[in-house]
This record gives sequence, C-alpha cells and structure tokens, in this order.
Amino acid sequence: MRESLDSIWELADGRNFDLVVLDDELLPANERELLLNRIRRVTNRAPLLYVASIHDAEVERAARCNGAVCYTSKPLDPVSLGAMLKAWLSHLLNRERRAPSRA
Repeated sequence: MRESLDSIWELADGRNFDLVVLDDELLPANERELLLNRIRRVTNRAPLLYVASIHDAEVERAARCNGAVCYTSKPLDPVSLGAMLKAWLSHLLNRERRAPSRA
C-alpha cells in the first residue's frame, strides 16, 4: 500500500486538480486521516468527494474535518451521486467567483 501511495504523490506533485475522489475500499483504517491530510496539503483547493466502503459516522466526521465537500457510502445511489456532483460544481463555481480577476 505504501508504495502505491508514494506513486500517487509523485504523479500529483505540482499539478492542479479540479476534483479529488477518494474511495476508501482498500485503504487501511489507520491511514485514512493521514491520507486526507496529505491530500489537503497537495491539493488544498480541490474539492474532495469521499466514498466510504461502509457508512461510519466517525469516518464521515474525519473526512469533513479534513476538507471533504461530500461524503457517501457504497453502494452508490445514482441520485446521491448526482447530488454530490451538483455540490462539487457549486463549490467550483463559488470558488471561481471569489477568485481575484486576472485582468
């Protein structure tokens, strides 16, 4: 797992992301918050959509405290997924409106 995460950081280094989707299916429970913190440091402006393998209130709290804009659990419901994407687009549009003009 550690080697896979290191590869992800190498790919992410210096890039800008519009959206980060984190699926915790294969992520050990003790590494979730570490990964969320690191994602925030690397991609501090990108909204984070957290997909949990099972619903857990404590995992949701940690995800939201570490910048998750949306949290859902599997199995994904098409309506919920649509609502998450709508929330992401709203977040993105609000961010763009708040950004200083480049004129």
